Amino acid sequence: MAPSKFQTLESERLGIEAIINIVDKQVADNPVSPLTEEEVDQCLQTICQIHHELLENIKQLNSHAPTGTDMQPHKLKSDELFKKSIRNQSALKGLKMKFPVVPRPSTSHTTHPPSSSSPQIKLPRLELSTFDGNLQEFSRYVFELLFEICLKLPLETTPI
Repeated sequence: MAPSKFQTLESERLGIEAIINIVDKQVADNPVSPLTEEEVDQCLQTICQIHHELLENIKQLNSHAPTGTDMQPHKLKSDELFKKSIRNQSALKGLKMKFPVVPRPSTSHTTHPPSSSSPQIKLPRLELSTFDGNLQEFSRYVFELLFEICLKLPLETTPI
């Protein structure tokens, strides 16, 4: 008999967990085997993609759960994976900040002399959802907030 949609989704979550564990190991091994800037960027992109896949997976698990299924273990596992991936994302962003910033050549053709003050950069307005105060849903809120931010960031960002 073919596996049910719910069983398939559980298997997919195991794959997501394996990827999170690989990134976790790379971050943990960084002091011994330092990641290059390109590897850090790739890991950050992977984490953003995994956040999306994990969010979609838990939504699908909830909608395809057989009647009477205790979803608490699935919720706990998803929350654990969210926390682990967010912890890795934070560590990777810290590593990213340690790389030297290489100034990009300006594409504008201005005749103004360089200013001694910091550059004026206008960032796009970022609309974020609000937290409703339910502490049991706080980790999901934080994940969805970070996910929204990841989606709105350009692939190549330069620290300011």
